[in-house]
Amino acid sequence: MDNELDSFWKNFFATKDLIHLPAKRPGFWRKVYSFFGGKIKKRVLFVCVHNSARSQIAEALLNYLHGDSFYAQSAGLEPGLLNPLAVEVMQEVGIDISNKKTQNVFDLVKIDISFDFVITVCDEASAEQCPAFSGECERIRWNFADPSAFVGSKEERLQQTRVMRDAIKEKIDSWCSAIK
Repeated sequence: MDNELDSFWKNFFATKDLIHLPAKRPGFWRKVYSFFGGKIKKRVLFVCVHNSARSQIAEALLNYLHGDSFYAQSAGLEPGLLNPLAVEVMQEVGIDISNKKTQNVFDLVKIDISFDFVITVCDEASAEQCPAFSGECERIRWNFADPSAFVGSKEERLQQTRVMRDAIKEKIDSWCSAIK
């Protein structure tokens, strides 16, 4: 048995909670896993330009609010540094993302991780640069303002980031209700 399948079965017997499906034939493995009583979480990747705010917020909110059914990750086209405003507004709602690292979406493509959904949370032009992922993946576009472009005092930028966070939460809740 290859390493990918070994990992699959070890995860199954250890947790009965599936996060990583073998990249080859994920639909088949979902059926096998369900047959043996495993709970299959839908895998979601949130992508934005720098993986510094919007995608990090979306990942954290989906895992926190709907982690029983979804497992989210985030990545960026050109990873930067975590936006301190994003960290602060997430702490306001009890979610700590201060230790999160940014990651490159192309690194995820290289290791051939499969996702059920890839959701871009950046502008249309940037979303077009997002790479294709293998497997049965649905691409979705949600357009949110970039906090790095917010202007004004720190408090004004913080307020704009709160509005964006709340819009992302609303979109996630609505989307999860629609697909469950």
